[in-house]
Amino acid sequence: MTLADTSVCIPYLRGTMPESEHTDFVARMIRRELGITSVVWVELFQGIRGKREEKELADFVEMIQFFEFDQKCWTETARIARICKRRGVNVPLSDIQILACSLCNNLELLHHDKHFGSIQQVLPK
Repeated sequence: MTLADTSVCIPYLRGTMPESEHTDFVARMIRRELGITSVVWVELFQGIRGKREEKELADFVEMIQFFEFDQKCWTETARIARICKRRGVNVPLSDIQILACSLCNNLELLHHDKHFGSIQQVLPK
């Protein structure tokens, strides 16, 4: 299973995703192996630029899994945020939440965001 970050969902929804990535992304959707979390949904929803995009997002959400952000995810978010702060890594809390959800649910994280690499560099192995 794969958790998609906003950084890959936006190009898909706007039709700007490279063909090589698009094929894999759609295949994961068809196999019901792709999902988002509430944090990603909020980021996508806040960027909607009209009724057409709102419908496209609703259609997209119908085709994928929705991974809940539970207490386990909040605890992992707090742990990661604390490590990042102590190591001087300044990243958005939303990215920490998305990574925490992927770790708690043992999901591959699909993204194009340098913040995830910065976070993972300071996490203990």
